[in-house]
Amino acid sequence: RHHMAAYAGAAVYQGNQYPDDYQGTILIGNIHDNAIHQDRLTPNGSSFKASFIKDFVRANDGWFMPVSTQVGPDGCVWLMDWYDRYPCYQNANADPAGVDREHGRIWRVVYTGGEKGKPVPSRPSPDMDLQKLSSTDLVKVLEDKNVWQRRTAQRLLSERRDLPGANTLHDGTPLHTLMKNGSTMESRLAALWTLHGADLLDDGALDTPAEDKEPALRAWAARITGERGYPLEDAMSRLYKLAKDPDPSVRLAVATAARQFVSGSLTVNTPPAVPVREAVTGGVLSGLWFSSHDAKDPLIPFMYWMAVEPIVAFDPVHALGFYKEDGAMKQMPLSGILITKIMRRVCDLRDPVKLDQSIAILGKLKEEAAPVVLAALNGLLEGQRGKAITPDQSSVEVIAAFAKFSNKEVAARAEQLGALWGDAASLQRVLARATDAKAGEGERLKAIQTVRQNKSDATRAAMLSLLVPPTPDVITVAAIAALGEIGGDTTAGALIQQWKNLSPAAKRAAAETLVARR
Repeated sequence: RHHMAAYAGAAVYQGNQYPDDYQGTILIGNIHDNAIHQDRLTPNGSSFKASFIKDFVRANDGWFMPVSTQVGPDGCVWLMDWYDRYPCYQNANADPAGVDREHGRIWRVVYTGGEKGKPVPSRPSPDMDLQKLSSTDLVKVLEDKNVWQRRTAQRLLSERRDLPGANTLHDGTPLHTLMKNGSTMESRLAALWTLHGADLLDDGALDTPAEDKEPALRAWAARITGERGYPLEDAMSRLYKLAKDPDPSVRLAVATAARQFVSGSLTVNTPPAVPVREAVTGGVLSGLWFSSHDAKDPLIPFMYWMAVEPIVAFDPVHALGFYKEDGAMKQMPLSGILITKIMRRVCDLRDPVKLDQSIAILGKLKEEAAPVVLAALNGLLEGQRGKAITPDQSSVEVIAAFAKFSNKEVAARAEQLGALWGDAASLQRVLARATDAKAGEGERLKAIQTVRQNKSDATRAAMLSLLVPPTPDVITVAAIAALGEIGGDTTAGALIQQWKNLSPAAKRAAAETLVARR
């Protein structure tokens, strides 16, 4: 909808001062648009889709830069306005003296209905101070309709760690009672988070939300299990049950938790707290595999991969063991998505032995598993883009066998790989397509792309043959670019010899190739 967008400071409205139709909508600043947009969130599997409702605020001042949007103690919306003429560092770098370092504003947006100018206090009562409340009274604030009040009470209780009945960690405290029987899901979640944050949640007590009728409670039982990571046996047992949950948001939480058992970080691979990765997560990942193989959810396949990736990097042959069986076809499309990623990751390891071992497992797949084979070949081709790894002859033979499949896509991809890896028959077929004047331009260009990493005499000769008229200009330019990668002592002389016959575009490509190599 908006041509210029730089979003900042999203907040889901969970206050108690605006009408009900604001509840659960998202308010997000757009500093390029000098506005705050209001979007509706619609469930989309384990996540949400956002759709534009209206401009919540549109400024009449180009310096308005809303960088943070929050619900305040009054249930109204508070906006942090950076207030500067420049939205981005590029502008500021171009004119450092023009950056404003003095002004900044906080706006408070209140709802007055039809009564314009009606005063709305900035807190429920002038003497409000949650810090002065007893812990018992703070537990009651966790039931407040305003998210600011709930979060502040949660923070204070987590800091104090003197919760009412805290000597009974498993059950019986007002917080446990609120977690089980609270009148709203929000208050029940607040109780769960508070118990966890205060380190006063006995592991056995997590089984209660894990079996709750509300998916949000079950999802957070999984997330907290992943964060705690202990006791191991109970954690795995709980996650295994939740991996089969019918609600995708719960299964997404299980995938996130599984990642926390295989890596010490969610975003990069670091040593996990529990060193034996596969033994820890095997049953959980298997349960998720069978419950989520339809891959309809927009996030679960990715988070599943994040959980399995350190295992693949550690031992790809073990990870590929499942694909020997017929089950891989029954678990499509998830098994296809994953095998593409696995084979690409195997290539990234830059280890020819592991590559050969992995391809040997693929070699057990027959024609009826063609879609799985196709997904694996796609992963291998993607993995060769940076720099091809040449595998053993046994791997080349496996790929050559795939090139004989009746499935045309599998055969074409296998042919591409074969040509790259030096399979003479595959290379001959691809070069024949590249040099066939009757073939379509798209088909010929694809063939040239396939062979440009193959530095054989046959490939060089085929590309040189494409410099001679009447080869279409676009094919000649692609062949010259390929020669830049293939190289060879005779290439420069051949390019210079053909110079007078080349079009301006081909001459430019030839000049680039000539100056790029000694």
